[in-house]
Amino acid sequence: MAVGATAAIVEAMCPMVQRLARCRGFNLAVDPQLAACVPEAGVLFRDIPLQDLDVVVCRPGMGTLTDCVGLRLPMITLREHGNSEMDHLTTRMEQLVGAPSFDIYSDDGDSLTTMVRDMVVPHRHAAMRTALGRLKTGGIQGAADWLVRRLTKST
Repeated sequence: MAVGATAAIVEAMCPMVQRLARCRGFNLAVDPQLAACVPEAGVLFRDIPLQDLDVVVCRPGMGTLTDCVGLRLPMITLREHGNSEMDHLTTRMEQLVGAPSFDIYSDDGDSLTTMVRDMVVPHRHAAMRTALGRLKTGGIQGAADWLVRRLTKST
């Protein structure tokens, strides 16, 4: 689980992480911010390269989503109502690749566990990887080119 969050968000995420940590059938790699939430044995605390994961449960920040898209790594985004950037990115990932989302303030940890289990089912996993591979890339270079053109016109 990737975080990049405030203390309040980490606190809201702890029950979800604890529920996932108790599940059998998969290993859980957590962001260092969440390690204190799940001190029990069997949870991986070390840094694992993203490409070695099967699915990412994350706050949908631009950096995390860019990494997931670039690696064609299926994701479940955490919907954070009231955060317009995160809410927009969550909605776009739902529209573009069918990435499911989960309300970060929900107390229904069983639903998140079900989403994670569903996401690693081979045909669903493959479908999202295919959808991620079809996304247009090069946005950062396009934005940089636009800025150069804009700044060149100004001088």
